[in-house]
Amino acid sequence: MLSREIANLENENRALKDELEELKKKMEQGTVVKPKSCQYCRNYIQHYRKAIRSCSEEYIPINDGHCLSGVPISKGGKKRPKPHDTCQYFEFGTRDVRNL
Repeated sequence: MLSREIANLENENRALKDELEELKKKMEQGTVVKPKSCQYCRNYIQHYRKAIRSCSEEYIPINDGHCLSGVPISKGGKKRPKPHDTCQYFEFGTRDVRNL
């Protein structure tokens, strides 16, 4: 009985290791975004610039933003986080920036 449970755990461990390696490869290739990246955090505000070629009010996201978590840089906060950066203070969600 115990040997069967150990074998099952070893098989599960092998499968998880394979899945982890596959995820690492996808992240290196850029096909999968890092978990807990700033672009999905409710504290991240994406920066935009106005489109040059457009006469309308069209804005394009740039590779920059800022964080509203209030965590000082000395404690691991980010000064100018990029959309794909990660941080230990991640909170999944979005914020209504019109009310800031």
